[in-house]
Amino acid sequence: MEKDTITEEGELNPVIDELFEELEGSIENKVEAYCRIIRELELTAESRTAEADRIKALAVTDANAAKNMKGRLVYFFGLQNIKKMETQTFRLSICANGGHAPIEVTIPPDQLPAEFQKLEIKPNMETIREALKMGTFLIGVTELARGTHLRIK
Repeated sequence: MEKDTITEEGELNPVIDELFEELEGSIENKVEAYCRIIRELELTAESRTAEADRIKALAVTDANAAKNMKGRLVYFFGLQNIKKMETQTFRLSICANGGHAPIEVTIPPDQLPAEFQKLEIKPNMETIREALKMGTFLIGVTELARGTHLRIK
């Protein structure tokens, strides 16, 4: 497939439209060629996603290694009672974290007084779905039509 078949925005160029016009034969042949392009794009997308995942995993590994090395350096500075240091290239200093101090809650939230609890209300989609199946009318709830998709095997 030519590189110019897909524009940078992901829209198909007129090349695809020309393909339908130029192909001789039945509509099955035209759809066959179109499906081959779809399959190639799906495989390319799958391959690129896998490569992106691989590179993301490498980036996470590098970030974790840097975090661990910084932690070891903080530990070493603590042992040596060093607060600041300047090297030829870097200036290092041990600093307190900003923001709120961390809080640890060691009991279940329902055992805290009510003013220290946070309640989150969400629709129970399964119960709503069952009620709609049974013909119950709910204000503000509408069952939408299912969409369609093309399956290529």
